[in-house]
Amino acid sequence: MAFAAQIGRLLASMETLNKPIIAAVNGLAIGGGLLIALACDFIYASKDAQFSLPETKLGMIPAGGHHRLLNRVGMGLAKELIASGRTIDAAQALQIRLVNQVCAPADLMSAVTQTAEEIAANSPHAVGLSKHVLHQISGLGGAAADRLEYEAAIQAAAHPDAQEGFQAFVHKRAPQWQLKIP
Repeated sequence: MAFAAQIGRLLASMETLNKPIIAAVNGLAIGGGLLIALACDFIYASKDAQFSLPETKLGMIPAGGHHRLLNRVGMGLAKELIASGRTIDAAQALQIRLVNQVCAPADLMSAVTQTAEEIAANSPHAVGLSKHVLHQISGLGGAAADRLEYEAAIQAAAHPDAQEGFQAFVHKRAPQWQLKIP
């Protein structure tokens, strides 16, 4: 039980980290490996990757996997994948939007690095705030989601990065953000 609680805290801390996390799956993401990947913001996979939550085959359930898989693939597919414990390949994972991108194994890390560099070029404050907003509004509808998003937009506009971003745009130069993503 203590181990499950530790895993739960790890997954929650990954999701609430103010920096995006990209999972690079080049092989098997089964059980706990898939739970960790699901807690990441993006999942990139090699064409050789395979994914499964086989806990039901062992009389268990994927603790922490239900809502994370549901948020990625929707109710019907989440139910099917968890109930069957089926293993799917990278092409299937891309088709159902479990993963963001599939690459040749040799290209996986360069694809992850390219995306990480694109993100790192943006305001760390805005990127972190957007991640937070997306988690807050997940499952909310209309007015409640709009309210949270507008409050965050006001917070972003008041941050020094917003002024810097505008000045950089006007002067046609790269922005110099307050904080850099390491």
